[in-house]
Amino acid sequence: MIPIYLCDDEETVRHQVQTALEWKIFMENYDMKVVCAASTAQALLDAAQDSRRGVYFLDVDLKDGAWDGFTLGRELRRRDPHGTLVYITSYGDLAWKTFQYHLEAFDYIVKDSDQTGPAAARCLEAIHTRLLCERRDPAEVFSLRSGDEIRHIPLADILFFETAPKAHHVFLHTAESRLDFVGSLNELERELGGRFVRVHRAYLAAADKIEAADWKGNRIRVEGRDVRTLGKTFLSQIGYMPQYPIFYRDFTVKDFLLYMCALKDIPTQEAEARVSELLATVNLTDARGKKFGALSGGMRQRVGIVQAMLS
Repeated sequence: MIPIYLCDDEETVRHQVQTALEWKIFMENYDMKVVCAASTAQALLDAAQDSRRGVYFLDVDLKDGAWDGFTLGRELRRRDPHGTLVYITSYGDLAWKTFQYHLEAFDYIVKDSDQTGPAAARCLEAIHTRLLCERRDPAEVFSLRSGDEIRHIPLADILFFETAPKAHHVFLHTAESRLDFVGSLNELERELGGRFVRVHRAYLAAADKIEAADWKGNRIRVEGRDVRTLGKTFLSQIGYMPQYPIFYRDFTVKDFLLYMCALKDIPTQEAEARVSELLATVNLTDARGKKFGALSGGMRQRVGIVQAMLS
C-alpha cells in the first residue's frame, strides 16, 4: 500500500483535498490510503516517521513557526528520498522555489474554491500511473553519503564494490566513477541479496555484469575490469553439466543427487528438500527411486540439469 500524507493549515482546503483523494482511491480501487491529514508540520512528520516512497501533498503557504511547505518538503526528502511531493499553493508559478531548496516536485495544485479537490484527484491519477510504470521497470537505487553529499546510484549502473584502504570504507565502482563511503562488504552483501556476488573477500560484483571468468587463473572480469581472485561464494553458485554425463548405473536418482549435495557442502537437513524441489521442477518426482540403468536418455539429461542447479 502506498501511504498518502496531507498537510495544510486551512481546514476547508484540507477537507476538500482529503475527500477528493479518498473518493478517487475508492472509485479506482488504488492500493493507496490517506493515512494523515495534518494542520501542522510536526504532526505530519510524526505520522510519516517510517514512510518509504510516500506521496505528500503540502501547503506551500503553511504558517507553522519555522516551517513552510518548502522546509517541510526538504525534511521529507531527506527522510524519504524517493517520495513524491505535490505542492498546494495560492500562486501559479513557484517552480523556482523548488530549485532554491533542491527539491523535485511532481506537480503544483493552485488553490481554487471549486477545483482544488478535482485537481488533487487528477494529480493522484497521474502519480498512480507513474508508479505503475516504475514497478514494471523499477529504477532501483543504492543510496550513500559521500563527503557532504547524499548520492542515489541506480543499481543497474554499479559494477562492483571494493574494500577501501581506509578502515570501514568501501569504494563503489561504476563505468564512469569511483565513490568512497563508510560501509562494509558484509553489510552490503546482506542488503543487496542475489544482485551482487562476493567474488573475493575484498570485492562484491554485480552478478549480471560478470562477462568472463578465467578458471585457470582464478580471476573474473566485469565489463572489461579485472575483479581479482574468484571467491568461494561465487564458485559455489556455478553449476556444470557436461554434454555426455557419466552416471553410476546402480545409483538411484535420489542417491546420486544426495551424493552431489555432499560434494557441494549442502547441509544434510537441506539436501533432501532441495533435491525434491528440483526434481519437481523437471517433472522427475516419480523417478527419484529409479536406478540410472532404467532411465531414458532424456530423463538422464534432466537429472544432469538438477545436479547442475544444486547450490
